[in-house]
Amino acid sequence: MLMVLFSNPELKSWTTNAMPRLSSTPGGGIMDNDVRLNPFSIFACEDTVAPHLVKVGTSLAFLTAVLQTYLHDQPIDALTTLLARVQLVDDKLLEFFPRNKRSDDSVAKYFEAAGLKPVVEYIYIKIRRGDVVKARVAEEIKELVSEMKENGWTEAETVTVLWEMLVESVEWSSKPDAFEIQLLKTYPKLLESVCTSPKSEITLLQCVQITCYTDARFLKHFRTIVTLFYKNNIVSEAAVLFWAEKGGALAQGKAVFVKQIELFVEWLKAQEDDSDDEDERRKIRFANIWCFLNLSFFSFQINLEY
Repeated sequence: MLMVLFSNPELKSWTTNAMPRLSSTPGGGIMDNDVRLNPFSIFACEDTVAPHLVKVGTSLAFLTAVLQTYLHDQPIDALTTLLARVQLVDDKLLEFFPRNKRSDDSVAKYFEAAGLKPVVEYIYIKIRRGDVVKARVAEEIKELVSEMKENGWTEAETVTVLWEMLVESVEWSSKPDAFEIQLLKTYPKLLESVCTSPKSEITLLQCVQITCYTDARFLKHFRTIVTLFYKNNIVSEAAVLFWAEKGGALAQGKAVFVKQIELFVEWLKAQEDDSDDEDERRKIRFANIWCFLNLSFFSFQINLEY
């Protein structure tokens, strides 16, 4: 309904004036922690769903109204947690701004003028923290690669050491949402850098399996870890399917963990089937075109003879 209103040019002025009232319902949904009612999903990146809304400032006006509504009753810490839960982190907030207004100064001045100084502080903290983490990860990748060469470690051996270090260095939460956030923040690029072969990917899945089997904190999170690793290009579809169905899994807790990712495996296979079907359709189209060209050429030859 909101998207219909905002998409109608004739209603642009009305929706802008009614923004605070329109934002109160989604804001209320957020304050009740009902992430299914996600007002931010109404607007997306300028290059995808609603470029005209971003360009004319409607997206930003609605975002501002929602943030103001939320912060009227809730602290900034609660907002930052929510933004992470709905994956509105890092540069995602900037996607609500027109491209020519995404500089640090422009964003800061806008939010301060809107009475949202805590949001400005949050963004700058995220930027500084992100820069520090990126620099640290880049340095650790260099050190890890150097150690691999010096000690003659294989990728599989390095993956094992790295996973054990990762598990020991983080205070893991038992809550699924918080667990996902922690996992995404904890060196996905570093893991990706040492998982460049099928063997190292399978080794990583086996390491995760052992951890989930021996540590009660991880027992229910095997599926979460595997799916996040897949989404972040740390392990491939082939590695997951090999682990689940072709002897890649270890004996420890195998039945439990295979059951956990059963739906994910089915989804992967469905994607594979869709890809195969598309390849088959391409072959059929190519064959039809080839047949048509041959018939056309044959007809052309007959006409020449006559």
